[in-house]
Amino acid sequence: MAHSERVLVEGPLRTATYVVLPARWYDPVPVIRAFASALPVIASRLGGLADLVEPGRNGLLFDGTARDLARCIAWAEAFPEKMRQMGECAKADYRARFVADFGYPRLFGERRRAARP
Repeated sequence: MAHSERVLVEGPLRTATYVVLPARWYDPVPVIRAFASALPVIASRLGGLADLVEPGRNGLLFDGTARDLARCIAWAEAFPEKMRQMGECAKADYRARFVADFGYPRLFGERRRAARP
């Protein structure tokens, strides 16, 4: 685990099994932190989080009503293995989208290759 990842997974997310974001939340940081912790997200479809959460892959989306949120939470509780698998996909998405893997040797090697005639 990279140092930047360790910083994100400390705290209350270490014991959670999923993260619920019921508001019209436009800040992606809670989703990024959840994905870094390998936690699927249950988010409202009404805000900007629907761009990050892919239903059935790295989380669940609900339509903004309490009834639909309760349905998603009940589903998450009924299928913990599916939620764990979504958490693994969330972690993979975090690594693919938000972790820069540019160590000095890799960056130096790419610059040397680009400088060759």
